[in-house]
Amino acid sequence: MIEAFLASDLAKPEGALIAIEETLTGQLHEDLPDLVARIDVIWQTDESTHLMDLKTSRSRWSEAKVRESADQLLLYQLLASRMAPDQELQLHFGVITKAKSPAVQLLDVPQDENRTSKVVDLMLPVWNAMKTGVDFASPSPMSCSTCPFQSRCPAYHG
Repeated sequence: MIEAFLASDLAKPEGALIAIEETLTGQLHEDLPDLVARIDVIWQTDESTHLMDLKTSRSRWSEAKVRESADQLLLYQLLASRMAPDQELQLHFGVITKAKSPAVQLLDVPQDENRTSKVVDLMLPVWNAMKTGVDFASPSPMSCSTCPFQSRCPAYHG
């Protein structure tokens, strides 16, 4: 996987490398706490600034998978746009497959202001529920095995 990455354009983006693992913090809405974003790679060309999140995957990503995963980068874009309001921001996923012959993809994330606003709007009721102590079960093999509420959870099946 590392060899495939190093041989790809992901390892050598065109333009000036600005940051690796950059942490941005900011408020997206007055009723929400600060969001902390960790952006894997930021680079700049003459035309725009690029934000990339690196992912590993069992298989190549489709455009549907990019759309499904885009919310994270759309929120990161909100934070980054406040730092550089005059720059056009381009969003990308860099995907490396975990295969015998790894594939490397650079996938553009479509920007959609309406979707970004909806994501922030969806965060508001979740944050309000968290503040009041409301908890929703989210059963999964990864979460349930370490959850301290297993004995009280109707969704946990042991």
